[in-house]
Amino acid sequence: MLEAVKSDKMRRGCFMCNAAIDRASFDAEVEAKVGAMLHRLQEAIATALKQSRHGQRWSGKRRNATAASLLNAYMGLRVLARAGYPAKTLQDIIDKVLDGV
Repeated sequence: MLEAVKSDKMRRGCFMCNAAIDRASFDAEVEAKVGAMLHRLQEAIATALKQSRHGQRWSGKRRNATAASLLNAYMGLRVLARAGYPAKTLQDIIDKVLDGV
């Protein structure tokens, strides 16, 4: 994730994140599409957690909550990166988030 942020020299950010922030509250179609994509991303993260060594032992509720937390962290990191936060700060955030998983 940090590599994607570092390679975005113009700090355009994530299209979906930008749409969620800039348009979803004004456009029902954008809101529906962004919501569906976020749900798919959360499901993909939950599936990856289920396949992990530790996640196999977790309840579905715990996997889903962890997936939602990771998605939230990802979206927040994209916003902070777009706002120009230093890579070191972003890496510190990533490390802290992963410590909690």
